[in-house]
Amino acid sequence: MTLQRAVQLTGVVVMALALLGCGSDSNTENGEPAADEQQSVEVPSGAEEREEAPPLEAITVVIETDARLDNRRQMQVSGSTNLPERAQLQVVVERESSRVRWRSNVNVDAEGDFEAGPFGPGSGLPDGMYLIEVTMPPANVQPLAVRERIGERGEYLEGELVQEANHGLGNEVRYRSQVELGDQRSIRYIDGS
Repeated sequence: MTLQRAVQLTGVVVMALALLGCGSDSNTENGEPAADEQQSVEVPSGAEEREEAPPLEAITVVIETDARLDNRRQMQVSGSTNLPERAQLQVVVERESSRVRWRSNVNVDAEGDFEAGPFGPGSGLPDGMYLIEVTMPPANVQPLAVRERIGERGEYLEGELVQEANHGLGNEVRYRSQVELGDQRSIRYIDGS
């Protein structure tokens, strides 16, 4: 196509558009605006049925744990929380004197409970102080149903157990408790916060 031909086609298109814009009669025979020119707002189907969701209330996070030794002298940790069902948690048991750690990933069940373990070597846990830590990673790694309840950045979580994540991905939850295994081979709680 030559440049002259392209200029001619452009001129024809511009002229046709100008005629369409100027030559229409906006009134019908009875003097009312034509149907295509009436101003109306169309509501998408189903929109009138949708209601604004009420704002979510913040969750003041609560976690409680209980530890017990099984017959092999390994620790089992059970807990309860008010975090949403299917929230993913990580439970870590650490021997304070050696810093040896055992970890387990668990989900909160429908009743708000979780179970983790067994923790410890096959030979059993020696006496001493142990740290139990329960964390909930940031919202971006949680299931969709959990994110819908806690917010995309955990903004609906509050309380002493909630803190801003170091990596800038919103809030995370961290609970710590210290237990002592003594000669009597039982567990004594030192701190529950």
